[in-house]
Amino acid sequence: MGAIEFFIGINRDFTGGNPWALADYFFYRVHDLTLRPLAPYVNFYEYSRFYSPLNYKGAVVVDYGADIGSSAVYFLTKGAKEVIGIEISKEAKAISASKKFEDHYFDDIKRFRKHFRYTTKKYPKGDILKMDIEGAESGILTREYLSGFSQFAIGLHPHAYSKKEYDRLERIIIGCGGRKYGSVKNATASEIVYIKIKAFDTC
Repeated sequence: MGAIEFFIGINRDFTGGNPWALADYFFYRVHDLTLRPLAPYVNFYEYSRFYSPLNYKGAVVVDYGADIGSSAVYFLTKGAKEVIGIEISKEAKAISASKKFEDHYFDDIKRFRKHFRYTTKKYPKGDILKMDIEGAESGILTREYLSGFSQFAIGLHPHAYSKKEYDRLERIIIGCGGRKYGSVKNATASEIVYIKIKAFDTC
């Protein structure tokens, strides 16, 4: 990895979050020597920044906003048993299934193919919920659904909601043991990340 890609990864406007994210980021790279610049490094640093507090060992992760499967790569290298992806983009799914993905994203592609799958189910069950779906959370997040997960990491996008709706979603998350953990800001939008780990309260 070159210096440019590295500084792109660490100089984003992060607030809050995990002070050990940088160490986790370097550890993660050991497992994925075929990564390519530029955007993948930014994404994977965000994964370390916000997702590393969760315990993935032996867990089934439900990944809303799975995209091409890059977040699933992170979860699997952290010990997840299986990742179930939900993604509406047909193009993203096609890239995930392509040889290009195999060449550029994951050195243990057989394990990825065996333990990652997309689903069309609206409410798949698992141990950990990851949700980053750019404003579509409103139609999915319920207290009943969140109560089925021992851990979660959910990104809410304030620009996508009225204040009333955002506050409603935040109440659901906090009521199920979530805590505001950090945020990502850029010139056009922002994302606030909430996490729940086993030490937190439950629904």
